[in-house]
Amino acid sequence: MNILLILTVLSAATGVLTGYYTTYLDHADTSLLMGFWQLNSYFTLWTNTLVFVASTTLLLFPKTHLGQWFAKPTIFAAIAFYIAIVGIGNYLIFPFKPLVDIYALSDFLVHALTPILFFSYWLFSANKHNIKVGKLHYWLLYPWSYVLYTSAHISWSGFSPYPFTNIKTLGLANYILNAVVLSLLVLAASYGFIKLIDIHNQQACRKKLPVR
Repeated sequence: MNILLILTVLSAATGVLTGYYTTYLDHADTSLLMGFWQLNSYFTLWTNTLVFVASTTLLLFPKTHLGQWFAKPTIFAAIAFYIAIVGIGNYLIFPFKPLVDIYALSDFLVHALTPILFFSYWLFSANKHNIKVGKLHYWLLYPWSYVLYTSAHISWSGFSPYPFTNIKTLGLANYILNAVVLSLLVLAASYGFIKLIDIHNQQACRKKLPVR
């Protein structure tokens, strides 16, 4: 299954780099630094970069401390969950874009191909043993880190990557309400995801198959 991991590394790297390139095209005559700063405020870019780092480490440096950390069932499953949310969330809101230019290619790579490849690798190759609901609150650390960064970013630059994160137009009360609702949705989706893993593990045990 290393081919899936190799393809994930290539897809994630190409998607992130084409994102930077299209930002360069859009801001070549204005503030390029601000364009890159705005690009780095998207959860999609954060998560694709995380997938790239995790996949590269698992592929090239699996025996290192970082490689062993990424290979932990809970960490691996959480990253697979985050990148799946990127893909599913995007296509629930926006239609699929025909691959007519580099902008559409970048969108396809970060929202479709990379999520499919990484999730498939996790699904068919990763150890799924000992992923417990009791550790569910830890799954919020990554999205909440993003929320805190985005809040600080908006207060400094005035740029909001998503309408539901724009504290200046929403007001503090609505912004907090959105954060709470999104947190509950992530928790609910995470809980369902872990329960599906539990069902898979139980069925594997009954059939005396290796838990994967």
